[in-house]
Amino acid sequence: MDSTADQVRSFLLALGLHLAMLALIWLSAYWVLPRDDASAAGEPIKATLRVSAADLRQAKEAIKASPKPTPPEPVESAQPPQPVPEPAPQVSPTPLQPAPQAPQDRPDTVDQERIS
Repeated sequence: MDSTADQVRSFLLALGLHLAMLALIWLSAYWVLPRDDASAAGEPIKATLRVSAADLRQAKEAIKASPKPTPPEPVESAQPPQPVPEPAPQVSPTPLQPAPQAPQDRPDTVDQERIS
């Protein structure tokens, strides 16, 4: 039987192995997963659009001179769905048997015993 010192040593080795595996997995996440790169440093750029009166007048004239949109052509309505054809009755090429087959007078018991 193992002594207490051997059991403690085994426990500490197993604990160390598990901690090493967890550290390896944790460190591999930094290697595999992408890092969040910091965006450009500094203040964001702020801009304003200044339009002169001449530019505004020119834009309004261009809008007035542009051709008027034509109304869309009427779309033909879709055709109604085709009706589902009803299944035709099945017709047998051979006529039905007029009377059932007559029972045998002497059934073959030899073959039946061999089967059993």
